[in-house]
Amino acid sequence: MKYKLLNFNHGNMHPEIFYIGPFKIKINDQHCQNIHFLSRNQTITFGYDESYKRIIIESPKVQGGWIETAEVEIDKDELKPSIIYPDNYSKYSIDDLCLLLSFITGRIVSFEGNISLDHYNPNVHVEKVVHYGYFSRENFCWKQLQAIKNKGLSLQFYYLIMAYQANDLVAKAVYCNNALNTVYDKWYAEWNEENKIEFVEKNMRTKIKCNIGKILEENSIKETTKEDILNRVDTILFPSAIYKIKHFLRGINLYPKYDNQEMHKRLTWINKVRNNMAHTGALPKDNRLTDSRLRQVVSSVISLVLIINQYYFGCKVLELNDPYLDYIRKLITRYFYEGKFSGISIFNESYEEYMERTKKEWLSE
Repeated sequence: MKYKLLNFNHGNMHPEIFYIGPFKIKINDQHCQNIHFLSRNQTITFGYDESYKRIIIESPKVQGGWIETAEVEIDKDELKPSIIYPDNYSKYSIDDLCLLLSFITGRIVSFEGNISLDHYNPNVHVEKVVHYGYFSRENFCWKQLQAIKNKGLSLQFYYLIMAYQANDLVAKAVYCNNALNTVYDKWYAEWNEENKIEFVEKNMRTKIKCNIGKILEENSIKETTKEDILNRVDTILFPSAIYKIKHFLRGINLYPKYDNQEMHKRLTWINKVRNNMAHTGALPKDNRLTDSRLRQVVSSVISLVLIINQYYFGCKVLELNDPYLDYIRKLITRYFYEGKFSGISIFNESYEEYMERTKKEWLSE
């Protein structure tokens, strides 16, 4: 069986044949040419001219489309039901392959004839997760896809890919945070089971709840209100989202073991954006920030959550051995240490101010 792969940005400039699990990937001369017609975001490159004089090259945004960039071949007997979605009988291993390639390239990869093609937009994408040519260099363990299912993260993996597609800030936040919420909840449950750390001991919870009940009775709070309050006491005596996020990020080497007040404030923005987007669909308020700066901070935090998901799935679940994942890790840790994301001091300067400063520094050196 053969499939025409669409929108797969493999980065190859020469024909090549390599394997991903049971799939034989064939890239010919035309596929290499078609790479140039994929959609591109606007870019600014700091480079040199022919005289080695520093210059700045600005390339405009390029609209693409569904373009064939590779061919996939697999024996009919080898085309198995989906590993990631074993309960979805309409999905097969070719769907797993496309989802995997979408994850690593940052753009939706599909195949000709896919009935879901109309639901995706090939012009919307994010940064890649591994270097170009990763699969032609590495012997990726196809069975590692099973780890997504085993950890109960199939839906969250799909949501992450949908976050790649979201143009709307709220939609992107919902997809990214849904993935992260489940990831850190499951990680914390496993970590706590292993370390046997009780946030508040059971007998202490009982005492606190009992004392609150007594205070309510002494103040003649009616029974229905008292019951409602006591039912909610349990929730505040268990770990908060920010507590679990911090332990999760520390556990995967993305947050310092010993932090300070500024680092913690930057961490709380993850939860602040999550809460507001989930409950109101609006940007969180902060009187210290102008509306334009607030939007930049929120947009940066949503992008931060997206790459935290990318790092976790790429490094800790799929175990992709690629140095680009370390680059992603440094992007994340720099936010916590310095308040910078992609070089921009997001709480203190706008993107325009950052670009103007960076251009001046590059041309003046």
